[in-house]
Amino acid sequence: MRTLKYLLALTMIFILSQPLFAQMADTVWTKRFGGNRWDEGSSVRRLDDGGYIITGYSASFGDALGDFYVVRTDYHGNTIWENTYGGNDWDWAYCLATAPAGGFVTVGYSQSFGEGIGTIYFIKINGGGQIEWTKTYGSQFNDDARCVQRTKQHGIGNGYIICGWTHHPEYMRDVYLIRTDYDGDTLWTKRYGEDNDELGYWVSQTPDYGYVVTGAVRYNDNLCTDMYLLKTDPYGNTLWSRNYGGENYECAYQVIQDYHSGGYVLIGESKSFGTGDYDIYMVKTDAEGDTVWTRTYGGPGDEHGYKVLYEPDGYVIVGSTESYGAGDFDIWLIKTDVDGNAIGARTYGGRGFDYGFSVIKTDNNEYLITGTTGSFSSNGTFDAYLLKVHPDFTVGIDDDNMTIPDDIGLSQNYPNPFNAKTSIRFELTKQSQITLDIYDVLGNKITTLANDIYPAGNHNISFDAFRYASGIYFYKLDTGDYTETKKMLLIK
Repeated sequence: MRTLKYLLALTMIFILSQPLFAQMADTVWTKRFGGNRWDEGSSVRRLDDGGYIITGYSASFGDALGDFYVVRTDYHGNTIWENTYGGNDWDWAYCLATAPAGGFVTVGYSQSFGEGIGTIYFIKINGGGQIEWTKTYGSQFNDDARCVQRTKQHGIGNGYIICGWTHHPEYMRDVYLIRTDYDGDTLWTKRYGEDNDELGYWVSQTPDYGYVVTGAVRYNDNLCTDMYLLKTDPYGNTLWSRNYGGENYECAYQVIQDYHSGGYVLIGESKSFGTGDYDIYMVKTDAEGDTVWTRTYGGPGDEHGYKVLYEPDGYVIVGSTESYGAGDFDIWLIKTDVDGNAIGARTYGGRGFDYGFSVIKTDNNEYLITGTTGSFSSNGTFDAYLLKVHPDFTVGIDDDNMTIPDDIGLSQNYPNPFNAKTSIRFELTKQSQITLDIYDVLGNKITTLANDIYPAGNHNISFDAFRYASGIYFYKLDTGDYTETKKMLLIK
């Protein structure tokens, strides 16, 4: 009987929400990075040269259990360089920021360095990926960091703010802020907590040069966990803190400033509210942290929200969904209005497990997502995953791309001639490793639009030629068993 009720509920949710929770959408391009073990992208940033920088974790390369993993790409997601950083134990990077004089900083957790069981590991690398310095922070016990941001502050100069938690047997885990200069040297540290377990996942600087921190607080009985929001002055002194949740489990992974009406927006997950076991949970507060509204997003399965992006007409959320999409878990991108009401959603993934952990807006208003894919990994494990997707939530949402074609083929690009963007369509009768390359009139390969495993179906990939001169170009699809080349004309 319970199974029947579950299936009926699932059917009704699917029917009522078809326009919103549509299946896998087309991408501009996708890229995978990694080897024959677990690899993951945790954070992505856009660079001034038009390329991107990803940080995360790799067990395929480096030493022992896994290392910090950083990949720099060009505008089309093609690898410029990739490096790992760590020691002979477990090291995992969660967040990355650009450095003011060039290069990058990334922060995370390390069991290879420091005095404790685990320590906060902070490294600075130059534009070519070479280490300039490393720092560790923490006690002789267990400390972790999940976020780093560049920060400004009158009196003690600019630098970085790091957010995580520190652990001591006497006070469980407490939220931990570390303020450093641009060389990673500590200017001040603050610990926040009482008799409970407090975790810090994200920190942002506010217009008054103070900080807002979010995460979770778990009470002593371990039966209830709430979202946690903390506001400080520029020196880390507490101004106020708030908790949000029900009788079960809530956790926030990011907080952003709300420019629509002031206050803050938190994104995370809830087990107390919604329709499934876990649902994505978004909380809007005023400037004092008092709740304005809350929203849940999900179906009968598990959903998790990891990042939220401010937009002039609302918000964009990235996370993972078990209820919708093609596989066990799919990347889920949700568009909402300014009141948090969902107005569109798309899934990305295959038949396995795929997760989206970070989303940014690109310079041409598309979305860039990083995470990990088990569906399209070439070796049956997980690869770091980078997707560029269309900004229009109606693009690619129709039944055509879910139909298995009778024949493999490469279609003429549309529009053609074009200025400066066109769409290239191809059909696959089975899951295939494909490459889609662009050549100039002399036969020189100028870029690779796709080099990945694609499922059977109809696919569209965008080619943005704003950097190229007018003229004749060729695009070539290669699946191993099938190769075809077609001509297109760029007119500016």
